Amino acid sequence: MAEHGARVLVLERVRRFKDRVRGEATWPWGVAELKPLGVYQVLIVTCACEVQWLDTYFGGERIERRNLSATTRQQTPALNWVHNEMKEVVLRAAQDASAQIRRGTRACVPRSRLTHARRGRDAHARRPLQRSRGPA
Repeated sequence: MAEHGARVLVLERVRRFKDRVRGEATWPWGVAELKPLGVYQVLIVTCACEVQWLDTYFGGERIERRNLSATTRQQTPALNWVHNEMKEVVLRAAQDASAQIRRGTRACVPRSRLTHARRGRDAHARRPLQRSRGPA
């Protein structure tokens, strides 16, 4: 959005992402969604690795080996990354695209105004949020 001229504000609760001893896997249908968003290439060159094969084991023996690119409708592999590294990469990409990043803050929506609390005080967005009236 920021790359196309929209003013974007990203609010992130933590100042620094912690390693929580976990990784992340995104299956081929999710990888296909990342490509038109422009996130796929950023992840591949920085922190993600493609997982071409899905191996299934039973009783310590491999019983199946599946080539994800050859056997999924999206014809793409899965992706793996370390969660906190991916979050930093995506925030950096948003900032490089001219989005404003505010860390150590949280979003609140009192009285239809977007508020983000930072360092013990509230800061308000210039435009109030539009209330949804639901389906017509």
